[in-house]
Order: sequence, then structure tokens, then C-alpha cells
Amino acid sequence: GAQLETANRLIIQKNYMEAGDALKIALKFYEQTDSLISQAIKTAQGKIIQHEQQKSNRAREAQKKAAEEVQRLKNEIKKTRENNKEQQMHAQNRSQEAASRPVSTPKRRFRARPAPPDPSLRPRPDINPSKAEAEQLDALGAILSQLIEAYENKNLHAIQNLSAPSRGRVSFLKHLFKNYQKIAVSITDLSVVGNKAEAVISITELTSQTGKTVLPSERWKTAKLTIHQKNGDWDKAVW
Repeated sequence: GAQLETANRLIIQKNYMEAGDALKIALKFYEQTDSLISQAIKTAQGKIIQHEQQKSNRAREAQKKAAEEVQRLKNEIKKTRENNKEQQMHAQNRSQEAASRPVSTPKRRFRARPAPPDPSLRPRPDINPSKAEAEQLDALGAILSQLIEAYENKNLHAIQNLSAPSRGRVSFLKHLFKNYQKIAVSITDLSVVGNKAEAVISITELTSQTGKTVLPSERWKTAKLTIHQKNGDWDKAVW
């Protein structure tokens, strides 16, 4: 701006050579400014593209991990179901064997009567689940998977919708979410007996606000979940 004013003044004074030099200086200044602006725009665009790519990669990673966790829970439920079926078959075989065993005495001979079945060998009602019970187990796996996703996304509102954490647990989660940028959790020790399910939710890894990987303390990394079934539906997990 100042060089243009100087050039105008020199032109008015008919000092054309000095006016030309002033105009060259002004032109060079605007060319440099335009170059800097173009470079700044390219840099900003590059950072925006890089940021969006990182967001997309994180979203894909979270989605993949959630899918893997759902599959792991389904496999664990399937394994538990198969073990229960095997236990029932074993119990039935033992019951039949005991019932068909003849009873004899050295004093008298008589036709053997079937022995009454051992009450301890009766099939448990929670073994060999029906199709409806299998669907309930799948529903339980889905609930636990959603709870893991909400935990790792640090979504306290979703956690409170899916479960019933105590006041102390809520305070702990707020502190945890504030001090760590990334949290990895898993579900273990899942068991279902009648209308009650129990599991352990564990923090497996933490990432600090500075990006450093931290292992959680043994004192507070795990919590026990208890879920009751009411009217055929699973209630909120209490922990």
C-alpha cells in the first residue's frame, strides 16, 4: 500500500523511473503475499484431510473391535451351552444306569425293582436351553457388547441407559474418562444360572492424555456385573 502511494506521488511529479521502481517493489510484495496465502491454504487443506482420515480410521477400528467382541461373546455363550448339554447327557446316563442296576441280597431272591432316581442327578432346569432361552442368551451377549462399546467410547449417558452403576462407580467413570483419552475393556467369566447372569468387566489397557500406554491397577481394573431376567427380558446390569 505504501509503495503504491509512493509510485502515485512520483508519477504526479513526473518522476517516472523512480515510480517504476516503486511499482516493481509493490508488485514483488503482492506476489510474495499471494504465495504465502496459497501455501497456507494448501497446508490447512492437508491438515483437514489428514484429520478426517484419522477420524475415519478410528471409527473403523472401533467398529471392528466391537464386532470382534460380539463374536467372542457369542462363542463363549455357545461353548457354555454345549458344556451344559454335555453335563445333562452325562447326568441322564448316570440316572439310567442307577435305575437299571439290579438289587440283590444273600438271604432272599426277588425280582429287581428299579431304584428311585438320585435327586442330585435330575436334569437341571437351566441346562439344555430351548430356542427361546438361546435367544435370551444372544440378547444378553448383545447387551454386554453394547456396554463395552459405550465404555470404550467414554459415553457415560449410554452406560447409565444400559446398566445401573452405583454412585461410586459413576464417580470413578467420570474420573477415568477425564484422565485417559483411550480405554480398552473386555468381558470375562460369563455365567448364566436360571434367571441370573454374572460376568466380570475388565479394563485391559489405558492411553493417557499424552498418548502413553498405561496398565490399569489391579485394585480397580475389574468390576462384577449382575444381570437379572424379569418377564423374559434382561434387566439393567448392576455394578
